[in-house]
Amino acid sequence: ADSVIFQNGGGIVSDTFGGHAGGNITLKVAGDLTVKGRKSMVTGTSAYFNLEIDAMQSGISSSTFGSGAAGHITISANRFVMQDSVILTIAAGTGPAGQIQIMAHELQLNQGASISSSTHLVFGKTLFSGTGDGGEVNISVTGNLRIQGSNFLGIPSSISSSTISTGYGGNIKVRATHLQLREGGLITANSLGA
Repeated sequence: ADSVIFQNGGGIVSDTFGGHAGGNITLKVAGDLTVKGRKSMVTGTSAYFNLEIDAMQSGISSSTFGSGAAGHITISANRFVMQDSVILTIAAGTGPAGQIQIMAHELQLNQGASISSSTHLVFGKTLFSGTGDGGEVNISVTGNLRIQGSNFLGIPSSISSSTISTGYGGNIKVRATHLQLREGGLITANSLGA
């Protein structure tokens, strides 16, 4: 595609719940790729306020909730801009998370955007924690990589890998000609498991 936009909760999802591997996601964009925003539902309005319930972020995700491996995510674009959105792979079962590979000339993570590999998922008030290994995160940027800012919940933009169980966390590899971490932007790997 020449250009692609995911917004207002739009995205691509690959999940597996059993013993078979999830499907891989491959996205090749010759020009600009933009992933931004959330889907919100207005549940009450008056002359004085608007009450909104936050819903799904825009993004691309691959998850396993069983023994099968989650699919890999491969993205290539000339200019890739994320804003309060996610690229993630999750091992919430016994199977391993998929790998994330991103290749771009320019990559921006703004306003709480996240590229993440994890062994857990919080959905509503429920925590899904797996024992599978996290996936590797590989970022290759020939120009500028900028990670900056936080979303309205105070969550910073980040590239991360985390595990809270017995599975191994995935490695993070970042290659960029210019790297900027601003306004709380992070690259982080955490292990809180046994």
